Amino acid sequence: MMLDFRKYAISSAFRRVKKVVAVCSGKGGVGKSFIATGLAWYLKDSLRTGLLDLDIYGFSTHRFLCYVPNLRYESIEEAVPVQIDGLVYFSPVLLIGDRPFPVRGSYREKTVLDILSFVEWPELDVLIIDMPPGTGDEVILPCRYLAEKISTIVVTLPDPISLDVASRLVMLLKEIGVQTLGAVLNMCDSSVNIEKVGDVIVVAKVPHIHCVVSSLAQGRNPYVACPEVREYLKPIVEYVRRLVTD
Repeated sequence: MMLDFRKYAISSAFRRVKKVVAVCSGKGGVGKSFIATGLAWYLKDSLRTGLLDLDIYGFSTHRFLCYVPNLRYESIEEAVPVQIDGLVYFSPVLLIGDRPFPVRGSYREKTVLDILSFVEWPELDVLIIDMPPGTGDEVILPCRYLAEKISTIVVTLPDPISLDVASRLVMLLKEIGVQTLGAVLNMCDSSVNIEKVGDVIVVAKVPHIHCVVSSLAQGRNPYVACPEVREYLKPIVEYVRRLVTD
């Protein structure tokens, strides 16, 4: 019965969302949230776009958006997305602020599924999800429940260890029947000659951009303050836009 309830609740919460693109990484610290937030920020210029921060321990998309919530919901059952400059947005920051979120064991999966079940989305062309890192149930369950709508993008650093972990994630996504649109190499200098992660094509290479660090330190939105970010993310933004509009 629980599985049936979850399937119905998640299907209902996402019924007005046309496509879901989950931004994933095999491990933390590779810039997944930066890529996910930037993808959503630039897509909103031409599509009805939402951004869901599902990284329950490391939620940080609000920092990139320079968003400080002026309200906090008392429970997930009453929570609704907010609007930030035309982007429809939800994050655990709307529930607990910037406090730690010490969720353990089976409650990790329950928390992720609660967010998917109770946060109801408006009419959207695409919803970008900043996924939890890794290959656990927090990643597998959303992919299974959203199987009819979801595709993924894998973010990794270009070093051998990150690539190895990302390749295993690509294999897992393939095994559970989820399409991976492509990979993004983050913190990647121009000398790196990597064209695939596992059997997935690299569609964007993003270098270290000093402007991003300085703009965040000054409390400024890096996607506005740093025009070069748009250029580096343009290939994956256009790829997703075509997926939705074709």
